[in-house]
Order: sequence, then structure tokens, then C-alpha cells
Amino acid sequence: MLPSIFGYTIFAVLFFILYKKRILVFSVKNYRYKKTPTTLSVTYKYLSGIQSFGFFLPKNKQVKLKYKVKLAKGDLKMSVVKFFSTEKDALFIKECSQYEEGEVVITTSSRIHYVRFEGKKAAAQCEIKVDG
Repeated sequence: MLPSIFGYTIFAVLFFILYKKRILVFSVKNYRYKKTPTTLSVTYKYLSGIQSFGFFLPKNKQVKLKYKVKLAKGDLKMSVVKFFSTEKDALFIKECSQYEEGEVVITTSSRIHYVRFEGKKAAAQCEIKVDG
């Protein structure tokens, strides 16, 4: 009896640590999207968690990303990361407010990159266009 309680306790502590370090994330999503090789349009009715969309970009080139975000409620963070990278190694991070529009130039180091949205009870409309 005691070894099984000890095992459950270790499992619970490990689960809690992974959750707090944002390695393990639960997502609740209600969204629509349209994606082409150079554009992305996403409408979130509700996002609580993380959602990623991949792009194939030319390697070792400068690429311009144009973005437009309309946030109706909640908090939304947008970032651009390389394939198998964490948010600490992000090429671009933007905390979005009510309305954000702009462009950013990134230098790619691999072909696969992700646009990652992290929401906390967010309702938003996002558009991304890749030039380069």
C-alpha cells in the first residue's frame, strides 16, 4: 500500500513541475483558420492555451512578417519560433493589446518556423503575411 501512494505522490509532483514550467499545457480552443504558404488568418472565439501554425521559409534569409491582431477580450501573446525551439529562443514576441498592426524582419536559420499564439481567455482575430 505504501509504495503505491509514494508512486502517486512522485507522479503528482512531476506533473505539477512540468505544468508550472509550461512544458505541459492544456489548451481549450474554439477557432477558425485559413492558411496558405504565405498567409495565415485565424479567428479565435476562445483560446486558453497554446496554438501553433507552421511556415516553410527560405533558409538563412531575411523575411518580413506583417501582422494584424484585433483582440476583443483576454490576453494574447504572439511569437515566432524555430522548429523544436522554446519561447526563450523566440525570434519575435509580441504581447497584444486591443489592436496591433506592424511588421518585423527576422533572419531565418532553418526552413521550418512556427507562429505561436498563447491565449488566456482570449477572443481575437489575427492575420499574418510573409514576404521574402
